[in-house]
Amino acid sequence: MSLQDSRQFFLIYSSANETDYLLDFANIRAMTRRPPGVRKIRMFVVISELRPFGATDKHFIRSMEKLTAKCEWLDLEKVIYKGNVGRDFSSVLAGLKEVDKMARDEDEVMIRNRSAYGPFHDGWFLKYSRLLGSGNLVGLTGNTINLSGHPEGTYEENQNLAHVQTYLYLSKVGILRKLMDDFPGVEETERLDLINKGEIRLSQRIMDMGYAINCLK
Repeated sequence: MSLQDSRQFFLIYSSANETDYLLDFANIRAMTRRPPGVRKIRMFVVISELRPFGATDKHFIRSMEKLTAKCEWLDLEKVIYKGNVGRDFSSVLAGLKEVDKMARDEDEVMIRNRSAYGPFHDGWFLKYSRLLGSGNLVGLTGNTINLSGHPEGTYEENQNLAHVQTYLYLSKVGILRKLMDDFPGVEETERLDLINKGEIRLSQRIMDMGYAINCLK
């Protein structure tokens, strides 16, 4: 990455508080132990609140603060608690509203949830950033692409259902800004609707803007 590169890099990490946070803590600890390949990542953690905020939540926040305070490349900017409607998609929107206050269009934002384990290798942010920059019209990259919808879903014949799976993806802030007024999936509560109106629609809307999608695998 060029020394003249002035891009900022953001991370929105989404989870929910129905668990004891052990997996979330393991993921965030892994991010502090594996250099990402970029200078600095500004992180927002967004938690869907399935139970009242309590001692377990306070302990998790304190633990994250201690971890990231010792890390030279991962800054914990803010922890946000929100309702559960829209699940990860409303969490992404909550994080984007914070990123929007400090980012330029060319800056990049990675979005991941707790089911994206790791990282297990150094350069974990840079490899996605390079893939996003591999073509002028790449607008969304992720770990995997699914070419079909949900097995229980009903779709039109020959409908294009290709989509980046949303447990981990990367895009430019300027692209996601265009979606913020009507971000996919933020009002959904059912799993099938979250996939169809959230995960699939996110990729489809980005492709409708003229961008391509790609993935590592």
